[in-house]
Amino acid sequence: TLKIESESGNVYKKSFGMRKFRAGEHNFEINGRKTFLRGKHDGMIFPLTGYAPTDKESWLRVMGTAKKYGINHYRFHTCCPPDAAFDAADELGIYMEPELPFWGTVQAPGEEGFNETEQEYLLNEGINIITEFAHHPSFVMMSLGNELWGSRERLGEMINKLRAVNGDILYSSGSNNFQFCPAEIPEEDFFSGVRFDRDSLIRGSYAMCDAPQGFIQTEAPNTSHSYDKFFTADSSDDLSAAETDNDGKEIEIQYGTGVKTVKADSSGGRYIPNKPVISHEVGQYVTYPDYSTLGKYTGVLKPRNFMLFKERLDNAHLGEYAGRYFRDSGKLAAACYKLEIEAARRSEYLAGYQLLDLQDFTGQGTACVGILDAFMDPKGIISREDWLGFSGEKVLLAAFDRFVLYDGDEFTADVILSNYSCNEPEEILVKVEFDDQINLISRNNISAGRNDLGKVRFTVRTDRARKAVFKLSSGDIVNSYEMYLFPKVRRHKDIFMSVISDKVSCYKNISVTSETEEALELCDSGGTVLLITDRFNGIDGTYCTDFWCYPMFRQISESVNKPVPVGTLGLTIENSHEMFRYLASETYTSPQWYNIINCSKCAVLDNTAVAPYVRVIDNFERNHNLGMVFGANCGSGKLAVITADLRKLYESYEGAALFDGVLEYAASDKFAPEVYVQPEKIAELLGEDE
Repeated sequence: TLKIESESGNVYKKSFGMRKFRAGEHNFEINGRKTFLRGKHDGMIFPLTGYAPTDKESWLRVMGTAKKYGINHYRFHTCCPPDAAFDAADELGIYMEPELPFWGTVQAPGEEGFNETEQEYLLNEGINIITEFAHHPSFVMMSLGNELWGSRERLGEMINKLRAVNGDILYSSGSNNFQFCPAEIPEEDFFSGVRFDRDSLIRGSYAMCDAPQGFIQTEAPNTSHSYDKFFTADSSDDLSAAETDNDGKEIEIQYGTGVKTVKADSSGGRYIPNKPVISHEVGQYVTYPDYSTLGKYTGVLKPRNFMLFKERLDNAHLGEYAGRYFRDSGKLAAACYKLEIEAARRSEYLAGYQLLDLQDFTGQGTACVGILDAFMDPKGIISREDWLGFSGEKVLLAAFDRFVLYDGDEFTADVILSNYSCNEPEEILVKVEFDDQINLISRNNISAGRNDLGKVRFTVRTDRARKAVFKLSSGDIVNSYEMYLFPKVRRHKDIFMSVISDKVSCYKNISVTSETEEALELCDSGGTVLLITDRFNGIDGTYCTDFWCYPMFRQISESVNKPVPVGTLGLTIENSHEMFRYLASETYTSPQWYNIINCSKCAVLDNTAVAPYVRVIDNFERNHNLGMVFGANCGSGKLAVITADLRKLYESYEGAALFDGVLEYAASDKFAPEVYVQPEKIAELLGEDE
């Protein structure tokens, strides 16, 4: 605090800070030391008041909670917080990035759409923000707006005018500007975006209207993905002229909750930045709403959205599953966040990320995308300790290709220390545990940033399906991964081969087929049948949970003539059922289900009382009763169903384990479905898709 006191007794006090926050070629530096922004978006959602607090204590609670979850950076979406927020950030050590209140197009004088009044307002607002708050040491960055389009030259001129007022702040021309075709703006100090061109993606998930989608949505779960290859000009990714030559073309983009037509201005290829890059609005993995929070809304905002969603679920006769939907979708969302954040921490050239969000966002269609609820309270889907295992200052990481391993495999992993603590150790000793095997890694000369510690190798030994923990630890730094081990066994390969070759095969007292019509005829004659088919008009299977909010992005996709999102939120599984004894399954989606899901469809079982053994969680708009594995009495017989492509299902040992378990259960005396479904209804639901 600066204190000035006159002889007459007048006193002036002002807080300030001494620090140097600068941009290097790829990283930010604080007082000459490399740092990494573990950030979050903030739209200033405060459910009890409807407005942001202006007292420091409230911001200390909010930002203090975020810091307890590893956050050291706030990006304010098209807004600037009050002085109290900067005061709190000063004390807590939060890097602050206010943003001008603009989401639109900035044209240069003489260009169509140039709005001088608007631009003067924005510049004056920027100058006022700087004048009012720049004495705070936490105020280190500033953005001109969100997802802007228009004149790059004009944006550069605006930065220069703000820099003339204060050259100590780092400036960006905007967050995720020019979306599919970013390019160099020399005046900006850092770049915030989601891609360097159409296919050079620097986050893990995207809406379908912004496809292609990210690695978490398109690849089997792995921890080997890194964004570093996109930072170099010699990347092997080949882009066609059609994908890069957008100059002058009008394209439709997402704009708020709708769409907007803009003129694309291509940079002529991949943007190769020579300044720090922040991955923009990372995550957006949806959990089903938690209706137990309804009672928390004791202020001016009422949870009419949650009340409506709950009513819809009840009307679909699925209300009893609300708690399971929340729990199991949440476990999947937390696992996706772990993959996402670890990819950022493994990427040496990435300077940081900004989550959207650590907490749920109640606007834009309702986005339950946080590990905390809208009140900044834990949702119970991941512990703070487990979250900090991959989100703290110092993080141990393992890079490996797959979570599902088979007996006899050699499991190899690279061990990495991502270190951005205030004091780096001279050396580190890491204990690496896999199953009942232990390795020790010792390294010295630890530096700030990514440290490659070495490679570990283990041999997989198992005679049954089971879960094993792969754990890294060094003192209080702990990170772990749940691995799934399978023997190389296909117990009923003869049945599989017979079904593939012929229409029907027999096992004990049941018939097995991949033809719906054949299955119904056998049921009609009193038989027990296992039907394995994906040749019907259902919802595509997808491993990753939905992005942000289904109804919002469905509407946007339809508006720009893009495929609509699948919109499901993972699985909820009767994992204790004996049909899954060969799978070692959780109640929620885990990696051994990846191959199964991706060769499956979801049957829409609305207007039936069928309760699937493997249920697919639908979003709060559709509320379908979705099943992947289920049973019913049908005709004079009994029917068990797996909604998968049998040939693809049997390619993996985990897929074979599902087939084998369901087959044996359906052939046992214990298979006694409680629900009857008319053959005509089954034909309607599972009839072959022409």
